[in-house]
Amino acid sequence: MVKEDIIKSALDLFLVRRSCKNVTMDEIASELGISKRTLYEHFDNKEKLVLECMNFRTDDICQKCEHIKANAKHAFDYFFNSVRIIQSSFKELVILTDEIRKVYPEIFKQIVSSHVVFARTSNDYFFDKAKQDGFIRDDVDQKFFVGMMEMNMLNASNPCFFDKNMSYEEENLKIKIFYTILRGISSVKGIEYIDNVIKNQ
Repeated sequence: MVKEDIIKSALDLFLVRRSCKNVTMDEIASELGISKRTLYEHFDNKEKLVLECMNFRTDDICQKCEHIKANAKHAFDYFFNSVRIIQSSFKELVILTDEIRKVYPEIFKQIVSSHVVFARTSNDYFFDKAKQDGFIRDDVDQKFFVGMMEMNMLNASNPCFFDKNMSYEEENLKIKIFYTILRGISSVKGIEYIDNVIKNQ
């Protein structure tokens, strides 16, 4: 059995149980039909397995976003379709991520760090392309924009921030933040596109 098979099966089990903490290594081995010893040959402990599961899901999302980038008509097409993929993919992970934040804080830090790197790279690409495509105003400060997006996405994942905006589901709150920030830096062409997307949702 390859390492990826273990990761996929363990992740499925975590999602079904809606918990990483309450799933034991014994249960994971039993689910896979392997010995616990075989499982530990690939993963020294459950923490490493949990981290690999989350990294596996993140890598999958990155690959999907790269596919969107390669086939997008323009920068805003790439951005909005990527946001949809990211939101739908992370929706099922919300409970697991919140649990990891509390039970495995070091793993949570690594997850956040990898997401920040991915977001920063994606936002830099998006910004450059959107300017070329005429969707963003020429006077916008790119460094400020990327930092603002990063800060607000981290805030949107913070329970305190979410508690203050309970009238929104977490997914809708993040999208609202995206739209608000993006609309503020957009050209007339960009605003028209955003308004059309919102209208047709």
